[in-house]
Amino acid sequence: MKLRTIIGYGMLALLTILYFVPKENLYYQLEHILQPYGIVIHNEHLDDKKLWLEITQAKLYVKKLESMQIEKTRIMLFGIHNQIDLQGITLASTLGQFVPNKIETAKLSHTFYDPLNITGEISGKFGQAEVNFDLYNKVFSAKIEPSKLMKYKFRTTLENFTRDAKGVYQYEYRF
Repeated sequence: MKLRTIIGYGMLALLTILYFVPKENLYYQLEHILQPYGIVIHNEHLDDKKLWLEITQAKLYVKKLESMQIEKTRIMLFGIHNQIDLQGITLASTLGQFVPNKIETAKLSHTFYDPLNITGEISGKFGQAEVNFDLYNKVFSAKIEPSKLMKYKFRTTLENFTRDAKGVYQYEYRF
C-alpha cells in the first residue's frame, strides 16, 4: 500500500470517530473536572454539530461569583489540534473596574506535539493579547497590546504589567 493511501484511510477513520464521539458527554465530564476548582458553567445550551460542539449563552461562575457571560463557544476536538473559539464575552461588572468588560473573540489551542501548553489569542476593547498556559510549570503568561481605552481609562491595571521597548505589556501569574 502506498503511504498516501494509508494516510487517507487514517484521516477517514479519525473523522469518522470524531463524527460519532458523544461530545456532550465529554463536555459534562469537563464540567465535573472544573467543579472542585470552584468553576461552574450554568444556563448553557449545547448543540452537537457533528465535528464540533457549539455552546451558547453560557454563564461562568468562579467561587460562586458570576464572572462572565459567553455568547457563543465552539469546541473542536481533533486530537492532534484542539481548539476552543469564544465570541461575545461580557465580563462581570465587578471586573469592569479593572478592564473593559467586552471581549470580542478568544481562540485557545492545544496540540498533540506540545501537550503541556495551551496558547491563545484574545481581542476586545482592551486591545490584543497572546496568552500561554504552561501546565507543567503552572504559569499563565500574557503579552498585551493595549487599546487607547485601556491606556487611558485603566492605567492602574497596566501598572501591574511590565512593558518592553516595543510598548507590549507582559504579565505572568503562577497558579
